[in-house]
Amino acid sequence: MKILLLDDQPNILKIMASELKARENEVFSAHCMRDGELIVDALRNKKENFDVVVIDLLLNRFEPFFAAEQLIVSKAMARAKLAEIPSGQAFGLRIWQAGSGSRIPYCYMSAHPQYWMSGLGNPVEFEGADKSELMILQLEKGRVKMADFHGRLQEVVGLWKKKGW
Repeated sequence: MKILLLDDQPNILKIMASELKARENEVFSAHCMRDGELIVDALRNKKENFDVVVIDLLLNRFEPFFAAEQLIVSKAMARAKLAEIPSGQAFGLRIWQAGSGSRIPYCYMSAHPQYWMSGLGNPVEFEGADKSELMILQLEKGRVKMADFHGRLQEVVGLWKKKGW
């Protein structure tokens, strides 16, 4: 599989990339949403795409290129009475809003899954997913064993195909 990992923690990226490369995957890493978008665009210019993108849900900096998506997430966080922090969900929403046919399968990874805001986007992100399917799309750091990481990403891709997103 061709995989993009988006995480602002270099040590986490190194561990994930190493495990995935050991299983014959082609792995790209980005430390911020803008870099992630540039990598996706560069690959699309070559008429290629990723099989899956893994997005860290909590990123440590606001990025102006994602201001519109971040505002949507921030408002939802405020309604949920959570601290309004930069969110990788802004990157996910950018992919989601591309529309079916142009979307790259993605999932989130975080030690704080409560920061994933449901009901966002038009159509709604992961529309039609039940609770068990949402658990597939939200990998919890610390609970995902690196030896099983490749298999978990295959589940994500399979769910995207099943749902026709």
